[in-house]
Amino acid sequence: AYSISLGLVGSEMCIRDRSELSDMRAGRAKATAETATVDALVASLATPARVVPAKDCGICLAPLNATEPFALPCGHQFHNDCARDWVALKREEACCPYCRVNLFS
Repeated sequence: AYSISLGLVGSEMCIRDRSELSDMRAGRAKATAETATVDALVASLATPARVVPAKDCGICLAPLNATEPFALPCGHQFHNDCARDWVALKREEACCPYCRVNLFS
């Protein structure tokens, strides 16, 4: 009886692990699709006519390094990852955190 109950527990654990793995794979596929969508949105942003110099990122408030700023169409600069996350959060309704101009109009 003891080995049977261990076998059931082991089987139940195996089924649960497979279910979690399946959920993880579905989540990864969804995250990959989300990444592709956000990448397309970021790629569609217009190039700014001029760039507004900034010392700090207006999203995370950390200092900007010379190699990492990303300028939105309005010219305001942010960290590349911060700007990307902002677009991912707001999607087509995204606006500049500073001047509130719509990024996709």
